[in-house]
Order: sequence, then C-alpha cells, then structure tokens
Amino acid sequence: MKVKILFLSIFLSLMGCKEYKFSKLIVKIDNANKNSGNLPLSELTVYKNGILLKKIINIDGLFLESPIKLDSIEKGNYVFEYYNLFGEKTKRQFKIENKKEIDTIAIFPDQFDFEKYSNKSIIKNLRNKSVNINYNTQGCFHKISDSLTISNKNGNYYILYNNQQKQIDKKQIDNLIKFESQLYAISDDGLCTTTEIYSIEFENKTKQIKNGHCVWSGWNNLEEEILNKK
Repeated sequence: MKVKILFLSIFLSLMGCKEYKFSKLIVKIDNANKNSGNLPLSELTVYKNGILLKKIINIDGLFLESPIKLDSIEKGNYVFEYYNLFGEKTKRQFKIENKKEIDTIAIFPDQFDFEKYSNKSIIKNLRNKSVNINYNTQGCFHKISDSLTISNKNGNYYILYNNQQKQIDKKQIDNLIKFESQLYAISDDGLCTTTEIYSIEFENKTKQIKNGHCVWSGWNNLEEEILNKK
C-alpha cells in the first residue's frame, strides 16, 4: 500500500513538472461589475518580457471578438495593454509558465484604479457634513429619478434613502468613494440612447455629471452594494 502511494506521489510530481514549449492562451473580455454592459475592445497590445509581441486590431469590424485566442505562446512575462471604459491606458500582467497546454486570462475593461481620483472625493473628505446625490435617467422607454444623502457625524457615516437613515460600514463607504471617483472619470461622449445625469450637491454648490455610456451602471451597482436592492 505504501509503495503504491509513493509511486502515485512520484507520478503526480512528475506530471506537475511537465512543461510545454508552446501553449495556447485564451484572453476573455469580461466585466468586473455584473451590472456593467459588455465593453468591447478595439485593440489589444501584447508585450513579452518588455518587448512588443503583437498589436491585435479587428480589420473587418470595429471591435475585437471575445475570447481572443493566441497560439504558439512561449514561456515568459506578458503584459496586455488596452484602453478601459474610462479612457485610461491599462495594463494587465500575466506570467506564462507553460505548465498547461491552454492558459486563460480575463481582462475587465470596466475596472480602473479609482484611488487616483479619490482625493477629490467629497464623501471621503466629509467631516460633520452631508452631500446629496440626485440621479436621473431617461431613455426610449423609461424615465427614473432617485436620490440619496450621505452624512458624516463624529467620524461615523450614515446614508439617508427613502426617508430611512442607517449607519454604513467601511466596505460600503469605500464603495461610495469608488462610485464617486468613477463619476469624475467617466466621459460623457458615449453613444448610448439612454442618458444618465448625476447631480452632486454640497455646501450650496451643485456639480452635474452626464454619463452617455450604456456599459457603466454606477447607480445600479450602488443600489446593490449600499442599498441592498436586487
């Protein structure tokens, strides 16, 4: 019995050490937030060990089809460069060891480093004050208005929604800061037939932000993460 177990262990160890000279890489284009629409990429630049390997562009159409399949990939450190939903050049690093015949990587165009915008966040810098956010959206078959108020009292955060106030925790505060930061980063030149308008009211001043992208669903994500609406 012990001999069989030893033989099995050696066999599995040898299988784990197996390497392929080439492998296939499947690059999936997906969403980080489930409410986001699918944002297709128009191009993807691939670097291997810091050197340009190839630039993928759809010649026949506007966007790349997902998944993207790359054959004959050698072992190395790869970087995938693309523009995200917020117009930022984004890099995704992936180490390929060729332990498997097929490797898979996911790219999330709706994801971005919101911390660079967070210093501008009113919510993050609230001190015994409140900020009101109004939301309006209108499309071919709908018209919706909604609002909420975030306040800070003695270091604690509260949210007022539908005339009900509740204290929120650190994770919810971080989600609110991320939401506000995304608002400042989103461009208003999308081609969506649905228009979203956000109005941020703070200290008798109003800042209005227009979202023309169908693929960013900031308010829907906020409803699930903060307001527990499904």
